Amino acid sequence: NFDAFIAHETIMTSTDVNSMAKNYTVRPEGLTLSNAIQMSAVEGSSTTTALESYFAQARYNYNEKYFFHGTLRGDGSSKFAKGHRWGTFGSLGVAWLMSNEEFMQGVDLLRNLKLRASWGMLGNQGIPSFAYTNNYSIQNVNNYIAITQGYVGNPDLTWEHTSMWDAGVEFSLGKYLDAEVVYFHKTTNNMLFDRSVAPSLGYSYYYVNDGAMINQGVEFQFNVHAVNTNAFKFDIRLNGGHYTNKMTMMPLNNLGQRMDMNGSYSLGHSAYDYYMINYEGVNAETGEAVYTMFYDKKRADDAGLTEEDIRSDEALASEYSVMSVHQHLLDSYMSEKEYASLSAEEQDAAKAAGVIVVTEKELKDILNNPETVLGKTTTTNANFASNYYVGKSATPKLQGGFGLDFQIYGVDLSATFQYSLGGYGMDYNYAYLMHSDQAGTMNWHKDIESSWRFDQPYEADDRGITNECTPRLSNANDRYANASSTRFLISSNYLALSNVRIGYSFPKKWMEKIHLNTLNLWVSADNLFCLSARQGYIPMASFTGQSSTDQYAPVTTIMGGIKISF
Repeated sequence: NFDAFIAHETIMTSTDVNSMAKNYTVRPEGLTLSNAIQMSAVEGSSTTTALESYFAQARYNYNEKYFFHGTLRGDGSSKFAKGHRWGTFGSLGVAWLMSNEEFMQGVDLLRNLKLRASWGMLGNQGIPSFAYTNNYSIQNVNNYIAITQGYVGNPDLTWEHTSMWDAGVEFSLGKYLDAEVVYFHKTTNNMLFDRSVAPSLGYSYYYVNDGAMINQGVEFQFNVHAVNTNAFKFDIRLNGGHYTNKMTMMPLNNLGQRMDMNGSYSLGHSAYDYYMINYEGVNAETGEAVYTMFYDKKRADDAGLTEEDIRSDEALASEYSVMSVHQHLLDSYMSEKEYASLSAEEQDAAKAAGVIVVTEKELKDILNNPETVLGKTTTTNANFASNYYVGKSATPKLQGGFGLDFQIYGVDLSATFQYSLGGYGMDYNYAYLMHSDQAGTMNWHKDIESSWRFDQPYEADDRGITNECTPRLSNANDRYANASSTRFLISSNYLALSNVRIGYSFPKKWMEKIHLNTLNLWVSADNLFCLSARQGYIPMASFTGQSSTDQYAPVTTIMGGIKISF
C-alpha cells in the first residue's frame, strides 16, 4: 500500500494592540477610564508576520510487515531577512511488525510486536518579529518627537535546527499487558540566543544563531488488563518519561570568544539547573536572613585576612566575595586539553592572567566542589551572596500519569491522575506573601507567624544560624529578607486528580421494553485536587514549576449528562 500528498500553506498573523491607563480612581470598583483622574499611558503597536510552507508526505506499507514513512517541507518565515528566510526540514521513519512474520505465528504470549525508528529535522523561529533589522521607538521628549533605538538587528539570523532520532518497541503480553517504550535523542544547533553586550553601546543584547544543546529521554506507556470477564473489567494505565538536558556548546560573546556562561547556561549543565544564591537560615541573635558567600581565599590569605574578618566587614566582603562562582572558577582554572588548543599568544595571555592549568578530572572536581579552592562563609547582605549551582533542577526525574478503569454490572468508573517526581520550582507567590514590608501593604502567608522574635530563644548551630523561624519583620527596613534564593525553592513533586467519571448503563433488556438501544447516565469532574509540597502551590501551572501571580490554578469542573441512542 502506498499513499502520498503534496500541499501548500500560507499563514499570516496581524496583531494590533492599543492600551490606555489612568491612575487615582474615585470608586475602587469602577473600571471605566473616566473613573480615574491622571493619564499615565497611551500606547499602541502593530505587528504582522507570515509563514509560507510547502510540504509533502509519502507512506509505504509492504504486506503489513514493513512500514516506511517520509516527509519533506520547506518553510519561509518573515522573521528572517531575505536570503535567510527559507529552511528545509523533513523526517524518515521505518517500522517492522514482527508479529506478522511467519516465524511468529502461534506465539500467543507475545503479540503485536513492532520495532520502529525514525529521524527528523525541525525548525524554530521563536524570536520577535523584525529581529533581523534595527528597531526604533517613538518617544515624547517635552512634546517633541524623539526616535530611540529599541534593539540592534542581525541580518544573518536564520532558523534554529533540531535533529532528533528515536527508537522504540511496542508489544502485548497475552491479553494482560499492552506496552510501548521509546528512547529519543534530540540535538539543537544554531540556537536562537540573545547575546549580551556592554550597556554603554546603547542597547543590552541582540539575537544570534549560536550554541548547541542535547535533550534525551525515555518514555513508556503500559496498559494492564488486570480483570476481563463479562461481568467485571479492571484496567490499569501508566505512562511516564525521564528527560535530561545539557548544553554542549556555548555561544560566542561580542568579542568573538566562546562564552563560559550566559546567564545560568554553562557548558555541561542543564538549562534548567538552578544557579542562584543559597539561603542558610536566620541569624539567631538579630533575626536577619543569612546567605552563603564564597570569597577569593588565595587573595585573602595573601592579605592576612581570616574568614571572620571578611564575614564581619562589609567593605572586605565587597572586595573579596565571588559573585558568580562557576564563572570565577572557569576564569581561574583551565584544563590541560583546553590550554593545549590555544595559540602561543593565547597561552601567554592565560599565564599572565594567572590562570591555573589542571587535568580534566581536577577541573571537574573543582567545579563540583568550589569550597576546595575558595573560602566559604555567610553574609546577611544578599549583594555579597554568591550565585552557584545549588544541586537542584527544575527538570523532574520522572513525570507522567496513571489511571484506573472499572466496569461492573453496568457501572463504569474511571480516574486519571498526573504526577511528577524529583524536580524543584520557585514559589514566587509564597515569596510575595512572606514579605517584610510595612504592615498592610500586602497580604501575608500564615507562615509569617513563625517570624523571628527578639524575646524567643532559638536553637542555633555553631555559626549562630537557626532554621526554627523565618526572618524578622522589620517594617520594610530589611532590604534582603526576601532575596530570590533557595529559601523559596520547593519540591515540585505533585499528584493531581485530573479527571474522574462515573456512569451507569441500564440493562439492554430494560431498554428493549421502551424501544431504546442504550441509556447511560454519567457524572464527570476535572481537577478535583492537587497534592503538592505546599498548600496552594500548583507545580503543573508552569513548565519549570514556577509560580506567579498571573497564573491561574486549573479550574475544577463538574458535569453530568444523559446519553441516549435509539
